[in-house]
Amino acid sequence: MAKKQTELPGTERPSIPQIDDRAAAYRDMRDKRMILQTKESEAKELLLEAMREHEEELEENDDGNPTYVYWDGDTPFAVVHNQRESVSVRKIASPAEGELG
Repeated sequence: MAKKQTELPGTERPSIPQIDDRAAAYRDMRDKRMILQTKESEAKELLLEAMREHEEELEENDDGNPTYVYWDGDTPFAVVHNQRESVSVRKIASPAEGELG
């Protein structure tokens, strides 16, 4: 958090502590999200690179996109390399819910 500057008597800025505190909390969360967003983009690019490297080993979904089923414990996720040169990772729903969640 930035250091508060000392103000001269009579030149104080109006302040509403509740808004100041909540604005600072919001700014901190936003800054953390931005850092995470950069890391997420890097991880997505590495996943896309791996999907390209192993494309011939992957099955195609109904749309013809290379697809891989990734398991996290008992939960399956579909990793799809789509035609826009992007990847998506989605939880596979139970048969009662349909194919993808």
